[in-house]
Amino acid sequence: QLFRAVMATGVAVFMVHALNAFEVENQRRLEAANQARLQAQAAAIEAERRIIEEKERLNEQLRRKAHELGLLLEVSNLLATPVSLPGQARRALKRIVTSLKFSDAGMILLVERETGDLRIAASVGFGGGGVQGAENESAAPVFALGEEVIASGKLICCHEDGRQLALPVEEALQQQTCRLHPSPVTVVGLPLVTRQQITGSIVLARLDMAATQPFSFDEFQLMVGVSQQLGLFLENARLHQEAQRREAMLAELLHQVVGAQEAERQRIARELHDATGQSLSAIGMGLRGVEAMLQTNPALAVRQVQELKSFSGRALGELRHIIADLRPSQLDDLGLVAALQWYIQQFEKRYAIPTRLVVQGDVIRLPSEYETVLFRITQEALTNVARHAQAHQATVELAFFPAQITLTITDDGAGFEPHKALWPDGHTTGWGLLGMQERASLVGGEWRVHSAPGEGTQIQVRIPLMGKQKDGKHTIAVG
Repeated sequence: QLFRAVMATGVAVFMVHALNAFEVENQRRLEAANQARLQAQAAAIEAERRIIEEKERLNEQLRRKAHELGLLLEVSNLLATPVSLPGQARRALKRIVTSLKFSDAGMILLVERETGDLRIAASVGFGGGGVQGAENESAAPVFALGEEVIASGKLICCHEDGRQLALPVEEALQQQTCRLHPSPVTVVGLPLVTRQQITGSIVLARLDMAATQPFSFDEFQLMVGVSQQLGLFLENARLHQEAQRREAMLAELLHQVVGAQEAERQRIARELHDATGQSLSAIGMGLRGVEAMLQTNPALAVRQVQELKSFSGRALGELRHIIADLRPSQLDDLGLVAALQWYIQQFEKRYAIPTRLVVQGDVIRLPSEYETVLFRITQEALTNVARHAQAHQATVELAFFPAQITLTITDDGAGFEPHKALWPDGHTTGWGLLGMQERASLVGGEWRVHSAPGEGTQIQVRIPLMGKQKDGKHTIAVG
């Protein structure tokens, strides 16, 4: 029994120790499980936080893109409105300046197609009303920077420390040189490019130096996008205005042509009445007198017939002169060179202005419409020399080349400003010049005028030719 009691006690002690060990292990595992659960919860919370931060970042990026697209769309709508080009440019520029935190002023410069001069299409934020330019103290450096941008074709940024950086637009966008410069940006100018041609510039400035808004990458990117869009839209608007202006010009030119035709008809009728008509009337009266004198005084009748022959010769000469003015027979019979020689002789007799004809190359007959165009342009140009140039001499040069015909009329007269003669304030006075231009364009030619006050005038026409001449027949395509 004692042995059994000892064994029972031993078993009891062992069971107590085993239960204690199991309890400790169970507690340890429970703590490990709790720790793992807490770590999992922390990881889940961290993942959720990262997801929320990523969502916020994406939302912010989306807001910026929406702002950017909204500005681009608004600028597009402003530029598409049916208002004048300056009105479109100013409204678009004002919206751009107010949308960018960096800038509080801006200016758009455009290159005049005809003269190459710069003009301010719009300016905002420089004080005063209307367009502010080089005469405005705060606008003058902005205007100068816009000129420099157009001349270089590069993006230019100015900084508070006086540093000025000029870079190609794509390089500036990729390297962020302007934005990462230690000193803050004060002025940024970008070129306006259309079909690889620089048509102007947009300059955005921060005039309020107390405002220290940073020049962000998003704003920089937005400025580049806006400048690209602005260049295209402004060029399209300018082309639209040019088309409207040209349409109005053609309508007025047609009116002038009809008026000139009527005036020419009146002149011909007057000359026929005053000269040829009177001569024919005198011949008719003389013939009636001869008829009466044949029986009574034959000798007097013979003298009268001789006088009538003289009258008829003068009438025939006058009629030939009128016909030659309309279209010289030399042009159809002998060609352009002979017709020009005849006309220049008549011109010198009428106006006493020495005029040389210079012919270069191998002379060939041209199609009738080509010869007519070149002859009429010469007529109009020399008429302008006689009426307006106050010239002492003139030269007509006709050059025959395998691929083209060139006609150049030069005088040493007073000269003029071509763009003002053609388009002063949108109303042309140079209908003769426009008529020459239109005649040249009808046969695919190019017409140019070079002139300046006190430096004479040169008119040049080039008509491209491709083809062969065989037996007096021409197969020519206008290039």
